[in-house]
Amino acid sequence: MEKPAIELELQRKNYDAALTRLEKISNQFESKVAYLARRAEILEQAGRKDEARQAYTAALQLIEALPKVERTAMS
Repeated sequence: MEKPAIELELQRKNYDAALTRLEKISNQFESKVAYLARRAEILEQAGRKDEARQAYTAALQLIEALPKVERTAMS
């Protein structure tokens, strides 16, 4: 139910509300990587480049920490 609301908030350019809603459903993502990537995308849309870069970097660090077999499965 929150995912459509997030998209609506993004259409309205209400990025803080979209991020708040995303946080509420963070435990519903298959992986923390997926959550961080989505968060980074929203931050990027909001023009918050430094925060977006941090979220992308955190996602990349999680990917790099995975065993090679799991990293290969993600690509």
